[in-house]
Amino acid sequence: MNGLSERLKLVRDHLGLSQEEMAALVGMKRRGYQDTEQRGTAKSEMIAKLVEAGINANWLLSGDGAMLLGDAVAQEAPQGTRNCADDYQPGDDEFAYIPLYDAQVSAGHGASMENARVLSHLAFRQDWLQEAGLSAGNLSAVQVSGDSMLGVVADGDTVLVDHSRRDVSREGLYVLRLDDHLYVKHLQKTLDGVNIISANKVYSTISVPRDRLNDLEVIGRAVWSASWLD
Repeated sequence: MNGLSERLKLVRDHLGLSQEEMAALVGMKRRGYQDTEQRGTAKSEMIAKLVEAGINANWLLSGDGAMLLGDAVAQEAPQGTRNCADDYQPGDDEFAYIPLYDAQVSAGHGASMENARVLSHLAFRQDWLQEAGLSAGNLSAVQVSGDSMLGVVADGDTVLVDHSRRDVSREGLYVLRLDDHLYVKHLQKTLDGVNIISANKVYSTISVPRDRLNDLEVIGRAVWSASWLD
């Protein structure tokens, strides 16, 4: 687990909550909170709920300062987590909030992104993105539906898409639009066009010939995914 994962567990232990009870506190489903605690990615809404419960957002996101907000909670933070008691709002240069759209990309027979709207935002540390060579302004997140990429991404997974990476000369996992539907598929460039490949062998490879490449719109390369835990 990363630092945020450990701090979420410390918060949960401090509050005396199970993962299911913690999920209810922050307005999430149990499986969603389990994934959040394991991977250490926090939505802004969850952070706001924990601040309401007396948790210092600065400590939660960076490890700096006290776990608890000033006099909001009588009990002191555990030894080793306190540096200062100042309340804190994370600066814009520390975290990037990536939009999560309500559109789904299909790992099956296709999904539509028509009239997509932003559901929420996912918080990523700017330095993590920089280390991965990513720019927040080029990123968005969508959810996957279907089973054609089972073993790579699964139904219900969240995928982070880099819209600046659309050159399929580098083989890999991409979000694409074909015939007005969205897919997440493995793309392979060939001499005659592009192959759209599914990980689930129940689905056949689709070959898009060179003269139809204008019908294939590459939305961006999938660079990160998060899945539910049972």
